[in-house]
Amino acid sequence: MSDRGYPVQPILGEVMRRATSLGVRKIIVVSSAGRTAKECAQYFNPNEFDIIVVTDRAHSWWPIDQIPESYRDTFRQEWPFEVTESDYACGIAPDSAVAQELYKLGVKRIVQGTEVFRGILWSSGLNLNLVVAETLKLFGDGVKVAIECALMACDAGAVEPGETIISIALPPMKSHAALVIQATPSDELFGVTWQRRAHPGLRVREIISKGWY
Repeated sequence: MSDRGYPVQPILGEVMRRATSLGVRKIIVVSSAGRTAKECAQYFNPNEFDIIVVTDRAHSWWPIDQIPESYRDTFRQEWPFEVTESDYACGIAPDSAVAQELYKLGVKRIVQGTEVFRGILWSSGLNLNLVVAETLKLFGDGVKVAIECALMACDAGAVEPGETIISIALPPMKSHAALVIQATPSDELFGVTWQRRAHPGLRVREIISKGWY
């Protein structure tokens, strides 16, 4: 058992076997500070798979009390991230030292941006984006994050609309997910586009692995 609260290697093994069986090359990996990205980059052969990392936007901070103590130690020891008593800086800038190490390990691309299900926040209120987020969280945090980051990767052009990919979310101490997804841009999530083009929208083709919620 890892300090995430669940074993990681079996999940990655399932993903590799299914990706090979389906002929899927692009694997989306969600990573706030680089640890998950590093694990996946070391596990998957870069000659066989394209690892695309999706990370937090610039100037993003997370409360430190949401992160296991062992993670905080890892950040201080392995990555040049600012960690305070109350929070830590996250988001892997494409030109950062962390990114350069990931590129050397074979990561194909790093996509940095705002979570599309966050939307423009209202003080003491909500918006449609948050309704979608909370609905997906009924299936677990990992499902929400894996779908969200697949949309972000498509928005950035890292994957093509309609392309079949696998998206992996391994949040610490929360429900994980590994999903086979038909990609789409975020504004075409439901198959409706302002350009009025026919589009199939996002599809979750298969759940390779999902943790308890």
